[in-house]
Amino acid sequence: MHSVMNSLFIKMALPEELERNPGMGMFEILSKEENDHLQKVVKKTAAKNGLVFVDDTSGTNIDVQIIDTAKDRFRKNYF
Repeated sequence: MHSVMNSLFIKMALPEELERNPGMGMFEILSKEENDHLQKVVKKTAAKNGLVFVDDTSGTNIDVQIIDTAKDRFRKNYF
């Protein structure tokens, strides 16, 4: 679930870090436990810009991400 969120919102959330760590480098950094603070920045930015995360409560471990692509900031950065 995080890879979709990271792919769509990392440029907006962490532009300086992304420039220093292009390509898969930034995704590798975000996957490390010691960089949880960066993942929180991406999550907060995503939530402010159209991402709604719905936790699975049924026990099947199928969480849902709803992405409102009509948000102006989202369209300007990606579409």
